[in-house]
Amino acid sequence: MGWGVPESNRRGVLVVRLLATLMLVSVLTTGNDAQSPTTTVMLAAPDTEVVDTMIRNGSYANSNQNNAVLLTRSSTIPEWERRTIFSLETSGIPAGSTITSAVLALTVRTGLGTAGSSRPVTIYRLASPFVETQATWNSRQAGVAWQTPGGDLGASYGTVAVTNVATTRVNFVLTALVQQTIDGAFDSRQTRIALVDVGGGGDAKESYREYHSSETTTASYRPQLTIVYRPPTSPTTIDVPSGGSLQDALNLAAPGQTIRLASGALYTGNFVLPAKTGTGTITITTNTTLPPAGTRIDPGYRYRLATIRSSSSTAALTTAAGAANYRIVGVSFDANVNGAGDVIALGSSSQTTLAQVPHHLELDRVLITGDPVVGQKRGVSVNATNVTIVNSDIRGIKAVGQDSQAIAGWNTPGPVTIRNNFLEAAGENIMFGGAGVALYGVVPSDILVEGNHLSKDLSWRGSAWTVKNLFELKSARRVIVRNNTMEYNWQAGQPGFAIVFTPRNSGGGNPWSVVEDVEFANNIVRHSGSGLNISGHDDLAISGQTARIWIHDNLFEDISSANWGGGGHFAQIGVAPRDITIDHNTVMHTGNITTFYSGSYYDAGGARVSAGPTQGFVFTNNLMKHNAYGIFGSGQAYGNGTLAYYAPGAIVRRNVIASNSSIAYRYPVDNFFPTVANFMAIFVNPAMGDYRLMSGCAYIGAGTDGTDLGMR
Repeated sequence: MGWGVPESNRRGVLVVRLLATLMLVSVLTTGNDAQSPTTTVMLAAPDTEVVDTMIRNGSYANSNQNNAVLLTRSSTIPEWERRTIFSLETSGIPAGSTITSAVLALTVRTGLGTAGSSRPVTIYRLASPFVETQATWNSRQAGVAWQTPGGDLGASYGTVAVTNVATTRVNFVLTALVQQTIDGAFDSRQTRIALVDVGGGGDAKESYREYHSSETTTASYRPQLTIVYRPPTSPTTIDVPSGGSLQDALNLAAPGQTIRLASGALYTGNFVLPAKTGTGTITITTNTTLPPAGTRIDPGYRYRLATIRSSSSTAALTTAAGAANYRIVGVSFDANVNGAGDVIALGSSSQTTLAQVPHHLELDRVLITGDPVVGQKRGVSVNATNVTIVNSDIRGIKAVGQDSQAIAGWNTPGPVTIRNNFLEAAGENIMFGGAGVALYGVVPSDILVEGNHLSKDLSWRGSAWTVKNLFELKSARRVIVRNNTMEYNWQAGQPGFAIVFTPRNSGGGNPWSVVEDVEFANNIVRHSGSGLNISGHDDLAISGQTARIWIHDNLFEDISSANWGGGGHFAQIGVAPRDITIDHNTVMHTGNITTFYSGSYYDAGGARVSAGPTQGFVFTNNLMKHNAYGIFGSGQAYGNGTLAYYAPGAIVRRNVIASNSSIAYRYPVDNFFPTVANFMAIFVNPAMGDYRLMSGCAYIGAGTDGTDLGMR
């Protein structure tokens, strides 16, 4: 027994709830095929989801007739006239749904009347609610009369011929009425009906029809409602106007949706990408025209993009633990308050389990701009997995008295892809490692850095901004760095090496820190105080050994102490790395080819030990000048003496080492020693940066592998 009012959906699923019956069948659209809804069947306890009762005229007009039998009968004698009323709770169907069908099935019960004959029973909308245990012909509940005795009948919704054959199932189609009800056409989202025999006569009981009610003891005889519907399609786009709540949109968005920000609008706050269920990608973008996919964005787009700005010194955009499947496309970010911290923090330095690590995150055509006065410590911290940063522009990243990075990652297992970006930072434009790792044993791995432009603003030279390197690995494994341009790096906070591979157990708690399996290929490195700095171990704490570094097919140009400070050296190698291959590079520098040193480090047991030589050193097919000391190591004669001491067993072949002095005797055989003038003449147009070999040059096809010497 119960009121004809909505109740909560205790099953926690999107189903039709009915206030009375017995069996409820609802059909939900799932998946991507809106034309193929699936059906959910739900059995309901009597009088809790369907309310049904009979009302009787005449001397019974004030008596409640609720029991296991429902009746319809037409008669000129009032007390024989009966009607059946239902209240069906359909508010569980989402507003905006499309009702495919709605059918109420009743089971005929043995009773009076001519066997096998049929009677016309019409469906009317019942305009007023009622109480099942109190409703009568005259009143819809105790003390509240119907506006019209016999129920407040509204429009009719069809007539059904009902036969008088026991156990026959009779279907009453309610599709149109249920659709109107959930569309809000009436005062309630309950579907209420009255069944009325409209055949006239009936005094001889031929119109008498009995049905099983929800109180009948046989469940299969109880009324059954089947509603088939398709819920409204979720919008694919959530628009956040200027002044709207971006965080609300992030919380609301479902996988597969797009959050669209207003062009030119500013969204201030500290926003969090929540963890979601499902695998679809949520995209956050600006409602404007962007460069085509695959095209690097530039600052000229800044004022048409939506801008996100932190309201504090913490990140403007962060990720909740386990957040996944987000794309940020065509959005601008300003510096934080006082230029502190990270503008975008993907993942956390404090996460300790892989389950906490966010994953599958992408920044595409994003602008991040540091403050011209206070700078910005870091553009993006990458402490997540399956991260992609592409086609973006990060500039103005600078700090005083501390390192700053356009992109940095340390507490991540990888993979990370950084492709086709402009990246400007004073400290290190890109760095992996360099901070304590909370994920035990994790080394940033499977990193691809490809097609980027790394640079420093020349106006920073001589300023207080801390300038160090262009690219640095302090803990990284399986790294490919290719087809990048890296330029403008000078002696300031450090000696001016553009590229640094040196393991660092920062804080002393990560002895597994290591740099290994690195390919550095087809890059242009220019306008720097020195080129490469490779260290085999951390000299301040326990670390792994740098190993398997392959540097090939690069152009190093204007590596000059006179122009940029530092030593003008192509490479510095020490503290016992192993398996270093330098092959097919073209180098224009003013200092040593390679400066070797020994140094010391802590072994696995924590004892301080002197570093041994570099094992597995291969130096082949390169083009460069010798300058004053060529391959040099402290305390040893340059050339063969240095190699024997610092890199015993080294393979040094098929290199062009230009010098105006007689130096061939100092080096292994199978190398070439032209004059500097002859060396410069082998290139097509070195003054314009064209270092292709001239046609007919003796070094074409002269490599150990049969290809041209130098960068190919």
